[in-house]
Amino acid sequence: MKKIFYTALAACVLTQGRDVSAAQHCLRYEPVVVALSGILVRRTYPGAPNYESIKDGDQPETGYYLKLQSPVCVKAEEKDESSDHDDIKEVQLVLDIKQYATLRPKLGKSISLSGQLFEGFNGHHHTSVLLTVTKDQSISKIKQ
Repeated sequence: MKKIFYTALAACVLTQGRDVSAAQHCLRYEPVVVALSGILVRRTYPGAPNYESIKDGDQPETGYYLKLQSPVCVKAEEKDESSDHDDIKEVQLVLDIKQYATLRPKLGKSISLSGQLFEGFNGHHHTSVLLTVTKDQSISKIKQ
Protein backbone atom coordinates (compact mmCIF):
# COMPACT_ATOMS: atom_id res chain seq x y z
CA MET A 1 0.00 0.00 0.00
CA LYS A 2 2.85 2.39 0.87
CA LYS A 3 4.48 1.72 -2.52
CA ILE A 4 1.28 2.68 -4.38
CA PHE A 5 0.99 5.88 -2.30
CA TYR A 6 4.60 6.91 -2.98
CA THR A 7 4.25 6.12 -6.69
CA ALA A 8 1.13 8.30 -6.88
CA LEU A 9 2.89 11.04 -4.91
CA ALA A 10 5.89 10.93 -7.26
CA ALA A 11 3.55 11.22 -10.26
CA CYS A 12 1.93 14.30 -8.70
CA VAL A 13 5.32 15.90 -8.04
CA LEU A 14 6.45 15.23 -11.63
CA THR A 15 3.22 16.75 -12.94
CA GLN A 16 3.86 19.92 -10.92
CA GLY A 17 7.32 20.09 -12.54
CA ARG A 18 5.56 20.24 -15.98
CA ASP A 19 7.71 17.47 -17.43
CA VAL A 20 4.94 14.93 -17.82
CA SER A 21 3.54 14.58 -21.31
CA ALA A 22 3.61 18.19 -22.49
CA ALA A 23 1.04 17.38 -25.17
CA GLN A 24 -1.45 16.67 -22.40
CA HIS A 25 -1.26 20.27 -21.21
CA CYS A 26 -1.09 21.95 -24.62
CA LEU A 27 -3.87 24.07 -26.01
CA ARG A 28 -5.74 23.03 -29.17
CA TYR A 29 -6.55 24.87 -32.39
CA GLU A 30 -10.05 25.88 -33.45
CA PRO A 31 -12.86 24.96 -32.95
CA VAL A 32 -11.80 24.66 -29.29
CA VAL A 33 -12.28 27.91 -27.34
CA VAL A 34 -9.35 28.80 -25.09
CA ALA A 35 -8.71 31.56 -22.54
CA LEU A 36 -5.38 33.40 -22.46
CA SER A 37 -4.05 36.07 -20.11
CA GLY A 38 -1.31 38.60 -20.61
CA ILE A 39 -0.41 42.18 -21.41
CA LEU A 40 -2.18 43.80 -24.37
CA VAL A 41 0.41 45.41 -26.67
CA ARG A 42 0.35 47.17 -30.03
CA ARG A 43 3.01 46.26 -32.59
CA THR A 44 3.84 47.35 -36.13
CA TYR A 45 5.42 44.97 -38.66
CA PRO A 46 6.32 45.35 -42.34
CA GLY A 47 3.55 44.31 -44.72
CA ALA A 48 3.10 44.28 -48.49
CA PRO A 49 4.76 43.98 -50.85
CA ASN A 50 7.79 42.20 -49.35
CA TYR A 51 7.00 41.85 -45.60
CA GLU A 52 10.60 42.71 -44.78
CA SER A 53 11.20 46.42 -44.09
CA ILE A 54 8.98 49.46 -43.61
CA LYS A 55 12.08 51.61 -44.16
CA ASP A 56 12.55 50.02 -47.60
CA GLY A 57 8.94 50.66 -48.67
CA ASP A 58 6.77 47.90 -47.18
CA GLN A 59 3.42 49.06 -45.82
CA PRO A 60 3.24 49.12 -42.00
CA GLU A 61 0.81 46.64 -40.45
CA THR A 62 -0.20 47.60 -36.93
CA GLY A 63 -2.20 45.28 -34.71
CA TYR A 64 -2.85 44.14 -31.18
CA TYR A 65 -0.98 41.27 -29.58
CA LEU A 66 -1.28 39.48 -26.28
CA LYS A 67 2.08 39.05 -24.53
CA LEU A 68 1.27 35.95 -22.50
CA GLN A 69 1.74 35.69 -18.73
CA SER A 70 3.21 32.22 -19.19
CA PRO A 71 4.35 30.50 -22.38
CA VAL A 72 1.93 27.96 -23.84
CA CYS A 73 2.14 25.13 -26.32
CA VAL A 74 -0.39 24.27 -29.00
CA LYS A 75 -0.91 20.74 -30.25
CA ALA A 76 -2.50 20.02 -33.62
CA GLU A 77 -4.90 17.14 -34.17
CA GLU A 78 -3.47 14.37 -36.34
CA LYS A 79 -5.93 15.17 -39.13
CA ASP A 80 -4.98 18.88 -39.15
CA GLU A 81 -2.52 20.43 -41.54
CA SER A 82 -1.33 22.69 -38.69
CA SER A 83 1.86 22.11 -36.72
CA ASP A 84 2.54 21.78 -33.02
CA HIS A 85 4.12 24.84 -31.42
CA ASP A 86 6.00 25.08 -28.12
CA ASP A 87 6.98 28.05 -25.99
CA ILE A 88 4.46 30.52 -27.46
CA LYS A 89 5.00 33.81 -25.64
CA GLU A 90 2.89 36.12 -27.77
CA VAL A 91 -0.14 35.76 -30.04
CA GLN A 92 -1.48 38.12 -32.65
CA LEU A 93 -5.14 39.01 -32.04
CA VAL A 94 -7.73 38.81 -34.81
CA LEU A 95 -10.29 41.51 -34.04
CA ASP A 96 -13.05 43.46 -35.75
CA ILE A 97 -13.12 47.29 -35.67
CA LYS A 98 -15.45 47.40 -32.66
CA GLN A 99 -13.15 45.07 -30.71
CA TYR A 100 -10.14 47.27 -31.48
CA ALA A 101 -12.03 50.28 -30.09
CA THR A 102 -13.10 48.38 -26.97
CA LEU A 103 -9.58 47.13 -26.28
CA ARG A 104 -7.71 50.39 -27.03
CA PRO A 105 -8.01 51.70 -23.43
CA LYS A 106 -6.59 48.38 -22.18
CA LEU A 107 -3.25 48.73 -24.03
CA GLY A 108 -0.38 48.05 -21.67
CA LYS A 109 -2.66 46.39 -19.13
CA SER A 110 -3.08 42.80 -18.07
CA ILE A 111 -6.22 41.22 -19.53
CA SER A 112 -7.76 37.84 -20.26
CA LEU A 113 -9.33 37.01 -23.61
CA SER A 114 -11.01 33.95 -25.02
CA GLY A 115 -11.29 32.73 -28.56
CA GLN A 116 -10.01 30.19 -31.04
CA LEU A 117 -6.39 29.60 -31.99
CA PHE A 118 -5.10 29.02 -35.50
CA GLU A 119 -1.68 28.73 -37.03
CA GLY A 120 -0.22 31.67 -38.95
CA PHE A 121 -0.16 30.93 -42.66
CA ASN A 122 0.55 34.15 -44.58
CA GLY A 123 2.64 37.33 -44.50
CA HIS A 124 0.00 39.24 -42.52
CA HIS A 125 0.38 36.77 -39.64
CA HIS A 126 3.26 37.99 -37.51
CA THR A 127 3.18 35.27 -34.84
CA SER A 128 3.17 31.52 -35.34
CA VAL A 129 -0.18 31.21 -33.54
CA LEU A 130 -3.05 33.71 -33.64
CA LEU A 131 -6.19 34.13 -31.52
CA THR A 132 -9.53 35.00 -33.11
CA VAL A 133 -11.11 36.76 -30.15
CA THR A 134 -14.64 35.67 -29.35
CA LYS A 135 -16.92 38.57 -30.10
CA ASP A 136 -19.41 38.42 -27.23
CA GLN A 137 -17.90 36.70 -24.20
CA SER A 138 -14.32 37.81 -24.23
CA ILE A 139 -14.53 41.51 -24.95
CA SER A 140 -17.53 42.24 -22.75
CA LYS A 141 -15.94 40.47 -19.77
CA ILE A 142 -12.37 41.77 -19.96
CA LYS A 143 -10.55 40.81 -16.79
CA GLN A 144 -8.04 43.32 -15.49
